Amino acid sequence: MEDLSMATATTQSGIIQIKGMTCQSCVKSIQDRIATLPGVASIEVSLQDERAEISFKNDVTNLQQLRQEVEEMGFDAFVQEKGESEVKLKIEGMTCNSCVRTIEDNLSSKVGVYKANISLEKMEGIFRYDSGQISANEIRETVYDMGFDASIIIVNKVDSFVCSIITVKGMTCNSCVKSIESKVSDTKNVLNVRVSLEKKEAKVVHIDSDVTATSLKELIYDMGFDTEVKQSLQTAEFVALTVEG
Repeated sequence: MEDLSMATATTQSGIIQIKGMTCQSCVKSIQDRIATLPGVASIEVSLQDERAEISFKNDVTNLQQLRQEVEEMGFDAFVQEKGESEVKLKIEGMTCNSCVRTIEDNLSSKVGVYKANISLEKMEGIFRYDSGQISANEIRETVYDMGFDASIIIVNKVDSFVCSIITVKGMTCNSCVKSIESKVSDTKNVLNVRVSLEKKEAKVVHIDSDVTATSLKELIYDMGFDTEVKQSLQTAEFVALTVEG
């Protein structure tokens, strides 16, 4: 009789995030140990990306077992689930490497953030994260709450974006502008928002899912402003918004 477990066995791949590696010796020790385990077909460890890409036979082992093996070597390890995304932020207000370390340490400790890489020279930060546990906007808000001006430059691995323009009447001062931007920014799947007092409009970039131009219009309307959807366009690329007026 045919062994059904063998008939349905497949080789699959996965990623284990590893923290605590300091040199190529760490990389080699992990690769050498994991490669000899039953069911492991191949492994490639990256010191820079702090992760291991592993191919294995799923009838012999699994990612959780392999993760435990890595942890027994003295490293912190966790399975990287599906939904990995990457966001690049413009970060203003950093003055030294202490600022860099503070942001990296705080973001790296948040649930769902795999890696934080900050450039003082470019005034930018690149964050890899699980979009099922944390959003790009929540990462931006965390940096902002630390005392730095942060804005989203680009988000990768998201199917589509929508740039909606809402006409807003009734704004009288910059306090109105800030209150609208704050309220809309708190909405899940909103990535960026800029409100222009001069043009009487709000530009919002959001992920095409639960958020729609109509729901944004109603949100601002409920704040006491007259609103109307002026434009809503889907795009495959993230639109970086700038203040205009």
